[in-house]
Amino acid sequence: MSPYTEEMLEELRNENRRIETQRRIFLILNFVAAIAMAILFALILSDRNSIKREANVRATQIQQQRYDVAYGNCLDQNGRNRNTIQTLNNLISKLPPSQLAQAEQSKEFTILLINALVPIRNCQQVAKQSVQPLPAPNHN
Repeated sequence: MSPYTEEMLEELRNENRRIETQRRIFLILNFVAAIAMAILFALILSDRNSIKREANVRATQIQQQRYDVAYGNCLDQNGRNRNTIQTLNNLISKLPPSQLAQAEQSKEFTILLINALVPIRNCQQVAKQSVQPLPAPNHN
């Protein structure tokens, strides 16, 4: 072979090595970019799931607070009913005998009126009705 041909072959080999090196670098960079994107996607999904869990915890806490308030209000109302009837009984017992018969006759109607205005209620049922069931978790 002529020196010129050998020189050309050497240049072609060098160019081929340079192209092969660039191709390897390009593949490595693509691989690194794909890994970085996968990690970023995993972090985004993880953060999204964390936000969903936090929202579910807060919704459950709010529902529990609603239940507790409704239950407490119901207990207060039942107490007011009992206290009002007890106060009525105490007042009737202090009446003079001449008014006692008339008071006893109107007592039943008065208790019906108290029960209509401030009824005794099943507090567990009232509290349960005050909260809406939470929707099923969406695992998207």
